[in-house]
Amino acid sequence: MTDAGYTFITVDPVVDESVIEDETPAAVAVRLARAKAKNIALLHADQVVIGGDQVAEYDGRIVGKPGTEQRAIGQLKQIRGHTIAFHSAVAVIQERTNRAFEAVVMTRVKLRNLTDGEIEHYVEYDKPLDCAGALRSESRGPLVIEQIHSDDPYALLGLPMLTVAKFLRQLGINPLR
Repeated sequence: MTDAGYTFITVDPVVDESVIEDETPAAVAVRLARAKAKNIALLHADQVVIGGDQVAEYDGRIVGKPGTEQRAIGQLKQIRGHTIAFHSAVAVIQERTNRAFEAVVMTRVKLRNLTDGEIEHYVEYDKPLDCAGALRSESRGPLVIEQIHSDDPYALLGLPMLTVAKFLRQLGINPLR
């Protein structure tokens, strides 16, 4: 956001991130992004609020944040050589004008067919314990990723900036003016 020329503050929303039964990964991401934005927008009605969430999916199931090194290693062993989908959702709300936009961008990431040792070294170095699917695209992530396919190259980082910029322009916010 800063590199793109936006001025902003961050506020940590309090949102229950439980998954609703039979909810698709994309629907979870959008619902949580909307809830986060709405939660803060109610407190800051004159501001434009951006909420985001990212949900990883492998083989039709949500892949959460591992939390521990052992779970991270297990997740990566399961998905090595395969493709994992990341659903990066964004919700932009301006409460005062009752304007809201939301979207989800899918990024498909194919992992290399990593050895057990490579997985262990990657987890030890990058500590992706708070990352869905135990995968970071930054730091040593490029060493474990074989391919990335997305309409928005920023989406994998968690916030689809091409989409955010479009929504902000629709609200009259454009750092290029």
